[in-house]
Amino acid sequence: MGKQIFNVCNEAENNTISNIANIVRKVFTDCEIEYLKNYSDLRNYKVSAKKIFDQINFLPQFSIEDGLFELLEYFNKNKHNNFDENKYSNIETHLSNSLDYEFKN
Repeated sequence: MGKQIFNVCNEAENNTISNIANIVRKVFTDCEIEYLKNYSDLRNYKVSAKKIFDQINFLPQFSIEDGLFELLEYFNKNKHNNFDENKYSNIETHLSNSLDYEFKN
C-alpha cells in the first residue's frame, strides 16, 4: 500500500475552496476571507473516496466543520503555544521535506 495517493474525503462533502473558506469563517468567526480579483478556479472538485474505501475500508466519521471545531477547541486550550512557529506550519514542513527528498535521491 506504500507510495500511493488517496483522497481522504467524504464524497457527500465535495466543496470548492470558496465553500471551505465559508465553513472556516463560520467556525473561526474572526476570520476574514480575501477573494482575488479576476480569479476563477476552474478545477473539478468532484473527488472519489472509492480507492481508500476499497483498500482499507475507510469511511470518514467527521465533517469538515467537525474537524474545524476540534481545531478551535485545541487552539483555545493551547493559547500559550505560538502557532506562528515553523513547527506548526505545513508550508515550512513541506519545504524542508522537499529539500530532504531532493538531497536523499
